[in-house]
Amino acid sequence: MTVDLKSELARVLSRNSFVSEGIDVAMAAEQEGADAYKLLVSKTRFQDEKDFFHFMAGQEELHYQQLGELKKSLISAGNYLALSKSPASEMVPKIFAKKREEWNKRVRPPSQEELQSILDAMDLEKAFRDFYKGIAGRLEKTAGDPVGIAFFDGLAEWEQAHYDYLDQLFEGITYPQQYTLG
Repeated sequence: MTVDLKSELARVLSRNSFVSEGIDVAMAAEQEGADAYKLLVSKTRFQDEKDFFHFMAGQEELHYQQLGELKKSLISAGNYLALSKSPASEMVPKIFAKKREEWNKRVRPPSQEELQSILDAMDLEKAFRDFYKGIAGRLEKTAGDPVGIAFFDGLAEWEQAHYDYLDQLFEGITYPQQYTLG
């Protein structure tokens, strides 16, 4: 990923125009995240994981779209927007609805590349979460609009749900006999 969210967070939050710059950084990062998940679709060997990474790419594209709508609203009317979709925790990917018996039929050793890709994606989701929490926290400290705080807190919650999904996937393919997805 070309955008280092941790250093960008520190840089952006130290400036007075942190919301505007934060949205720009976040949009670039969300697009890169979507592209990274699309690449994982092409790298994985199993359809369940392909579907999962396709779902995750769609989530990042949705974030990009919502950030763009927020930016337009702030520019045109000076208003924050509420998140327009349910949090990710309510949109569970199909892979997590599978029964344990179905998942265990696919016992196979995960490739090092698959495992590293999931771990990298987990790091990315944590960085997104921390970035959005940072913007929300800065808004709170500057007596920002409660809708804006809720918007960025909501994105942070979404990113935490993505992290949790990836953690479940990692555990599921690493220890399929001991773990039940869902």
